[in-house]
Amino acid sequence: MQKLDKIAKFYIPERDFDDYLIGYGFDVAKDNFSRGNCLELGCATGQSTVKLLRYANRLDVVEGSAVNIKNAQNKIKSLIKIDKRFKKKKVSFFHCNWENFSFPRRKYSDIIWFHGLEHV
Repeated sequence: MQKLDKIAKFYIPERDFDDYLIGYGFDVAKDNFSRGNCLELGCATGQSTVKLLRYANRLDVVEGSAVNIKNAQNKIKSLIKIDKRFKKKKVSFFHCNWENFSFPRRKYSDIIWFHGLEHV
């Protein structure tokens, strides 16, 4: 997980093609969300997490980088300042690699993995 933190310290997706890919992937998938419990595998800096908050009642995020989790949490805080309705959303972050994630005792209506093949 230290390798992921190293990458996260210099990775700025807003200056990278990933920002476009995340936006496009989200636009393609959003009409199919069930608006229930969502599991996000890998949040990077939180762009997809913030987008998913609009479509999920509950969001569980599995991320291997503590730096990325902090960045995503900061984006959520900024969103709440703009729109208080998001304060009611339940978001939990799990700091671990996907293969070590212990699923909580709840069912997910949506499982999202926008990208991350490069980490497998």
